[in-house]
Amino acid sequence: MTILGIVGAGGTVGRVLTKQLLAADKSLHVVALLRRADPELAQLPRCDVVEGGLFDCSALELTLKNSDLAINLAARNPGGDEADWAAREDFFVLNGLGAGLVAAMAERHQLPLIHFSTVSVYETAAYVAGRRMTEDDPMPCLDQETADFFERVLGYLLRRVAVSSPPAENDSLLDGFKRYLAAQSYSNSTPIYGLSKLIGERLALTASRTACSIRMSDAYGPGHESRGVIIDHLNQLRDSEAVSVDFGFRKGVYFIFIDDIARLLTSLMDRLLSNQSGVPRVTNFCGGRIDSAGMQSHLKKLCRARRLNRVVHVAPSTTPQFDRRYSRRIFDRFFPAFAITDFGAGLRITLDELGPFPGA
Repeated sequence: MTILGIVGAGGTVGRVLTKQLLAADKSLHVVALLRRADPELAQLPRCDVVEGGLFDCSALELTLKNSDLAINLAARNPGGDEADWAAREDFFVLNGLGAGLVAAMAERHQLPLIHFSTVSVYETAAYVAGRRMTEDDPMPCLDQETADFFERVLGYLLRRVAVSSPPAENDSLLDGFKRYLAAQSYSNSTPIYGLSKLIGERLALTASRTACSIRMSDAYGPGHESRGVIIDHLNQLRDSEAVSVDFGFRKGVYFIFIDDIARLLTSLMDRLLSNQSGVPRVTNFCGGRIDSAGMQSHLKKLCRARRLNRVVHVAPSTTPQFDRRYSRRIFDRFFPAFAITDFGAGLRITLDELGPFPGA
């Protein structure tokens, strides 16, 4: 039996992946670290729940000490520029320091680690229209102040976390980091979420010699519980006569069907547990690139298939449009046979999970 220690199993993506992994492989056993009680996960077969915060050293130890492999899904997700700036300390603590502690604990127990990052790390990079961002892109920071902040914070965390196992007194480390953050200067234009995830990724890869980081694009699919753009559009299709499609400041968005993430995890686990070579340290995992007009086309097809009389139109953009392109060069080299779910098929499956349609 393979034991997975999953940190952040109660999150939006974590709950779905935990259930899917257990359903797909009867030889798996999960030890799930949760911030709060989750009756559904607690009732799953072959799933032991550990309740505790990310900085509860004893809970983190209990989650990973008997595991064969560690998965880190713990993160604070973005809520918009103003909200992110107001909660900036939480982002750097959870996405930065937290990732380092999980990696250091995995290293202490000599566990391979799969760390979930995000393509939003590229929000810290100098932007060039149409530039293809690769996994090994040096990601120059947008301005010198942000670059200096990144180097100072990462350097501090490397000294405190990556050079040794997690200290027994995590509270002192947490308090010390908060005091350090309060003394640092950076502008309110700093991309808080992307920068905090980049710090956590770099820290995790340094603290754990066997860690690999998956930079994910937007996830969607059955059971995906966030109010993300896909769910919002499909709910409009179900509940409204008119559906307005607008991806805001981005010309194109990359989406990943959540079942594909579970399949990738299974492939990575097999390689890591069998000590196979060829596991990339960092890889971008991006699905199909869809713009507002493309989404309009997909939603119209869904309406026709279900004989729904809905008006679907592209809303005029009111913000400057950016066109970032994320390369999958390393991913495609190491996983050449991996077939990503067709976006239209993923939409249909997700739509079916949302429930019946009035008047259908």
